[in-house]
Amino acid sequence: MTVKLAITEPVISEIEPEDKNLIGPQLAKVTNRLRRYLDNEMKIFDLSRTQWQVLCILRKTGPCSQQDLLSNLDIDAPHLARVLDKLENRHYISREKLTGDRRALFIKMTPLAMKQLVPHFTRIHAKEHHVLLEGLTNPEIQKLSKLLKKLENNMNVALQNTVKEQIDE
Repeated sequence: MTVKLAITEPVISEIEPEDKNLIGPQLAKVTNRLRRYLDNEMKIFDLSRTQWQVLCILRKTGPCSQQDLLSNLDIDAPHLARVLDKLENRHYISREKLTGDRRALFIKMTPLAMKQLVPHFTRIHAKEHHVLLEGLTNPEIQKLSKLLKKLENNMNVALQNTVKEQIDE
């Protein structure tokens, strides 16, 4: 005789909002503090959060389309266009039309940005990494990274399902 164990999901009402072990609020708190820390570090260049995020994405990915930038940021297209205008006016980026689609723009960092900002970004991200992981062992860091990837995947699936449900309605 085989016995199947029923694994039930916790009922939402069983989780109290003030529960100190809720992961979402903990992640949000860490994320908000990390953003504030990076904002403070970027004040020297008078860059808004979205401006330095765009530049960091370009530093990591290299030149890309405006659509690629949008997929990496949580902002709308008009906001990104304004941010890109400001960065272009400061000579930190250039925009070129893509061949084949005259509406699409190819965004890249300028030599000025590479010279003035990238060394600072590199230093800030190394410092951020050290501060964030202070006191953790290498195995803990590796485990944390794996767990965060699982959480990100869970949220990606949930977002896809939410969009699908909205389309089906």
